[in-house]
Amino acid sequence: MSSMTMKTIAELAQVSPATVSRTFHSPHLVDAKTRNLIMSIAEEHQYVYNATAANLSRKQSTIIGVLLPHANRSFFGTSLIAIQDKAQENGYAVIIGNTKYDKNTEKLLIEQFMQHQVAGMILTGCHPDNEDYIHDLIDKGTPCVFTWETFRNGNFSYVGFDNHSAAFKMTEYLIGLGHRRIGLLIGPYFKSSRISARFEGYKAALKKHNIAFDQSIVITRVPSLIEGREATKSLVGLSDRPTAIFAASDSLAIGALTAVKDKGLKVPEDISIAGFDNVEFASHCDPPLTTVQVPAMDMGHRAMETLLDIIGSGVDKVRRYDLETDLIIRDSCLPLQLSIKRGGNQKT
Repeated sequence: MSSMTMKTIAELAQVSPATVSRTFHSPHLVDAKTRNLIMSIAEEHQYVYNATAANLSRKQSTIIGVLLPHANRSFFGTSLIAIQDKAQENGYAVIIGNTKYDKNTEKLLIEQFMQHQVAGMILTGCHPDNEDYIHDLIDKGTPCVFTWETFRNGNFSYVGFDNHSAAFKMTEYLIGLGHRRIGLLIGPYFKSSRISARFEGYKAALKKHNIAFDQSIVITRVPSLIEGREATKSLVGLSDRPTAIFAASDSLAIGALTAVKDKGLKVPEDISIAGFDNVEFASHCDPPLTTVQVPAMDMGHRAMETLLDIIGSGVDKVRRYDLETDLIIRDSCLPLQLSIKRGGNQKT
């Protein structure tokens, strides 16, 4: 291990030790020429900056905690990359926790973040049972920003979008194509207010158009290709199968595409399928997937910017940013009558 110290680096670079320290914990505050010189000297002498010790000495953390349901989901990954990029630009490091939609895991991870003295947290929603706990943390001065959903009540700051409205619009789009029996594949809505809002949006669209809600064609699964495939096999196997399926996650929707083909049926001739998220590979499916465009990258950038604003100016003011979603219409859905004319929608 190198015996190099900040003081020695400062002497070699002919700057103050404070400038060297600032280069590591807040590089955006140091001009590029000086910053590059200091980093070059540090690299040459194999100096490793101890962020934890520095945070303790300055009584200020440069660590951000980020909670996700599953970090390996591409739609959350996009937001995470944006958060990390913006954090690094401002001299912060990111630590990540996967809640797996479990309320106890979620609370434990938050407690661990607090033990690491994080500067603030970005949370992809939360379990309803943990809302009061997080409220209490915020009231005691812990900066928190939520993403992927909105909160109209309480002191939660967020950068999100209206999940209810987005799901309502997609369901209504399918109804507009003539479909009346629309299956739903959805995540664990009883564990997440974000997913619950999508469920309620689906039901609201059915109610508006006087279509009876049928719990038998609603299947709850943790979003994944395998789960989407298996759930769809159940729907397609019904004697009165749906003419369309709304999968409230592209992972479920793409799994559904595979299941329909496994049954010897065609999308959209036999059954229309729509997703939610517009992940990168949604446009490369066969057929390309109709889905909801979610502003994942913008959400991540803005969430980090909002958290930095709260860290810098305090938690007394609630920040709320509502982003837009759009329907992306591709080839995985057909009007019901056109589907029938093409020979689809035959019971098997």
